[in-house]
Amino acid sequence: MEVRGEERGGGKRRGRSRGLIVAGTLVGAMVVLSALLLSNGMLAPPMVIESRSMQHDDDLSALGVLDTGDMVVIGRGEQEVRSYLASEPLDHRSFGELGDVIVFQTPQAPMPIIHRALVKIEYNASGGFDIPELAGLPPDRWEAEGRGNEWWNLQETVTIRDIGYAGVDVHIDLWQILRNMDDEPHGGFLTMGDNNWYARGGERTGAVDQTSLSDVPEPIKDEWILGKAVAEIPWIGLLKLTVSNNLPHYTPLNSVASLLGVITLMSVVSMVIASRYKIEPEDPADKRKRT
Repeated sequence: MEVRGEERGGGKRRGRSRGLIVAGTLVGAMVVLSALLLSNGMLAPPMVIESRSMQHDDDLSALGVLDTGDMVVIGRGEQEVRSYLASEPLDHRSFGELGDVIVFQTPQAPMPIIHRALVKIEYNASGGFDIPELAGLPPDRWEAEGRGNEWWNLQETVTIRDIGYAGVDVHIDLWQILRNMDDEPHGGFLTMGDNNWYARGGERTGAVDQTSLSDVPEPIKDEWILGKAVAEIPWIGLLKLTVSNNLPHYTPLNSVASLLGVITLMSVVSMVIASRYKIEPEDPADKRKRT
C-alpha cells in the first residue's frame, strides 16, 4: 500500500514536470515563430509611440488607438496601403480611424515617423497633381481653390472637410509642396497625425505633415515606407520611455495606472504558479523504500 501511495506522489511530480515542460515548449515556440516572422521580413521590430500625435484625447488613452507609450507591431513587405480618403467608400479602418497607419522615414528625418496616410497624390507631366481619390467624396466635402471639384492638374490649395475623430478641415497647399521639392517633383502619400490639429476662430484645422513638419517636406514615396502598423501592445512601451528618461509629461495617467496593474497582476500570477508547481525535494527515506 505504501508503494502505491508513493507511486501516486511520483506521478503527481512527473505530471507537474510535464506541465512545466509543455509551458516551456509553448513559450519557446512563440519565440521561434516571432523570430521567423522577423527574419522573413513579415514583421519589423516593434516601435514605441513617443509622442501624442496619434492620440484621440490629450489626457486619456484608449485601447485601439495609438497613445503615448504604446508599442506597435509593424508589418512590412508587399502590402497595399489605403489612405484615409481611399478608405471612406470601403469603411476600411485601423487604430480608430479610416485608412492605414504607416511607418516611414524621409531623407530629412533622423528617425522613423508613424502617422496616418491621408491621401495619395500623383504628379503629372503638366507640372501639377492629380488626386483621383477626391472623386470618391461628396462634392460638398472638398474643393480646390478657384477650381471647384476639379481633381486633376492641381497646384492650388485643396480643402477637405470633416476629417478624423475631431472632424477637422484640412487645407493642402499644393504649391508649397511643389516648392519644397525644387527640381525633383514627385507624387506619393500625404500624411498626418490623428491628433495634429489646432483650433482657431471656431474652426478646427488639421496639419498635414508635408506643410507643417520640416522633416517631411515631400509626399511619401513607396520606398520611404518601412511598413504598416498592424497591432497595438498597449502601455508596455512606457517602460522603455521611463528607463531612457524620455517619458513625456503629457503621458496619459490611465496608461501608467494600467501598466502598473498589469505588472502587479503578472507578479501575483507568477507567485501563484511558482507555489502551485513547486517540486519538494525527495525524502531520502522514500528513496530507500523504493530501492
